[in-house]
Amino acid sequence: MHRTVYLFVEARAEAASITGKRVLEVGSLDVNGSVRKIFEALSPASYTGVDMRPGPKVDRVCSAGDLVTVFGAETFDVVVSTEMLEHA
Repeated sequence: MHRTVYLFVEARAEAASITGKRVLEVGSLDVNGSVRKIFEALSPASYTGVDMRPGPKVDRVCSAGDLVTVFGAETFDVVVSTEMLEHA
C-alpha cells in the first residue's frame, strides 16, 4: 500500500461513520500494508476483508463481482476499497 493512501484513510476515517457499523473491505489482501487497523480502532460492529485469493487480512475469498450474491444487498454499512479497482 502506498503510504499516501494509508495517510489519506487515517486522516478521514471517523468514529461517527464507523463505530457500531458493519464494514466490508474489498481487496483486503495485505501485500504491502493495510488500513484494517485504522477501522478496527474505531470499534465497528464487524469488519470483513475479502479478496480474490487467500492471505493475510483476508477473511473470505470472494470476487468483487460476486459480493451481492455472496453477502446480500444490504449486509454492510460501510465499504472500503483502497487499491483494488485497477485490478478489477
